[in-house]
Amino acid sequence: MKFTITREKLLEPLLRANAIIEQRQTSPILSNILLAAKDGFLSITGADMEMELVSKVESTIHEPGETTVSVRKFVDICRTLSPGEEIEFTQGQDGEKATVRFGKSYFALVTLPAVEYPKTDPIAEGVRIRTRQGHLKDLIELTQFAIAFQDVRYWLNGLLLEISEQGVSAIATDGHRLALAELGIQTEVKGEPLRIIVPRKAVRELARMLGSGDEEMELSIGSNALRMKFLDTVFTTKLIDGQYPEYKGVLPDLSRCNKEACLEKEKLQQMLNRSAILCGDSHRTVKMIFDKNLLRLSTWNVEQEEAEHELAIDYSGEYLEIGFNITYLLDIIGVIPSKEIKIHLMDVDSSCMITPMEREDCRYVVMPVRF
Repeated sequence: MKFTITREKLLEPLLRANAIIEQRQTSPILSNILLAAKDGFLSITGADMEMELVSKVESTIHEPGETTVSVRKFVDICRTLSPGEEIEFTQGQDGEKATVRFGKSYFALVTLPAVEYPKTDPIAEGVRIRTRQGHLKDLIELTQFAIAFQDVRYWLNGLLLEISEQGVSAIATDGHRLALAELGIQTEVKGEPLRIIVPRKAVRELARMLGSGDEEMELSIGSNALRMKFLDTVFTTKLIDGQYPEYKGVLPDLSRCNKEACLEKEKLQQMLNRSAILCGDSHRTVKMIFDKNLLRLSTWNVEQEEAEHELAIDYSGEYLEIGFNITYLLDIIGVIPSKEIKIHLMDVDSSCMITPMEREDCRYVVMPVRF
């Protein structure tokens, strides 16, 4: 096996594969990447027991073949190359070591047989969806912050994709807040919506890899796996096997929300960041006081320090004092794609809904806290 390739073509797919592979592995082969050289292309595969990422890049193939090498060492070597520098990779007939040459440098790396590398099972015939990379990336970025982390309710440690004939909805919740974003596209799903739960790590990696443009991509959904093809990349992940809670009952009935505040997102974000200065790790509560065309934010800590900020808003409802976790509010404000937002409220014991003024395709729910 022998190929040559430039630093620019090689480094990006290597970094993507490196992000998939966990640093600590029970098996040495899982710390490696699979390199396969054939027909003018180099295929780079990174995998763990849950995900697989395959990238193809053009390369000068002198001798076809495949092998596996340490992804960490190979990435570190490629990072030392100068821009535009070419690297030569060779594996001899014995197959025990591979040589990497560039300039006047030389490395001999231990390899493991390619046949031992884990491979994902083919996805049986299922639902296929075509969309644009930017649309899916938007769904993920609007919702991923609300995914639970290491929750015993394991089904919450992922992003729910609900696919119906009218489009795709992304839902995430950790039991204290909920994020919902919708994408209106035609799908081949008929009747009851198809629901799948994508693991948190896979969602995070997709957010990094997907572009924001109009490049097309294809999603293939099997009984226990999801495969996505975009550009020269194929990403496969296992799905979480569980019953996601019925989220629609959590969404407040806007007809019963008799208090509504309209305000500028940037100003509220600024006030919340100021209020968070005095919040410690054990106390993240902000008291929000809604009065006629006025919002007061109040925070305090165990050292008996306190802060109060006022913000002029459009509000004509009844006087209301209500508490929220300030981190949850900042997370929501940070992703809302709008200059102005609406806060829909009922009473001190009911959750509130936050929506953008200019868009109707995303909604956020936050549970109140006692203060």
